[in-house]
Amino acid sequence: MVQAQVQLQPGRNDVQLELWALAPQLWWPNGMGAQALYDLEVRFEPAAAAPTLDRRRIGFRVFSLVTANDTAPAAVAGRNGSGNHTFLFRVNGMPVVARGANMIPMEELEGRASAQAHRRLVRYAAAAGMNTLRLWAGGVWQYSAWYDACDEYGIMIYVSG
Repeated sequence: MVQAQVQLQPGRNDVQLELWALAPQLWWPNGMGAQALYDLEVRFEPAAAAPTLDRRRIGFRVFSLVTANDTAPAAVAGRNGSGNHTFLFRVNGMPVVARGANMIPMEELEGRASAQAHRRLVRYAAAAGMNTLRLWAGGVWQYSAWYDACDEYGIMIYVSG
């Protein structure tokens, strides 16, 4: 376990910490490898209020959107793409074909769909071979369980709005 204590200056509300792990395993999309996740715990102890604790499981990955002008043959040497421009995703240096569906709110009234139902939906998407869910940004934010399940099952989230 690694701990770091940070003293915030008056008027400052942000801090950036660099964390190092010894050779962390990379997180991969569903169908491309394992979804290595690590526990992260952050505790905030303000002087005049009760402490706040947040725990998350996080994965490490390098995600890139690759674009290039396909009209110049040299620009596309060794790249994937078609038409006039290349547009592809790479995760950890590997090209990824996005396979998925649109995710719209499960219920019209917030709170009627349970966190368990959201996790089940993500599990079913992964079992169907999907690796991407497009989150409609015009709706409501999903439950934390939905985002956690996406990490656990190797589902990338594409937000559009």
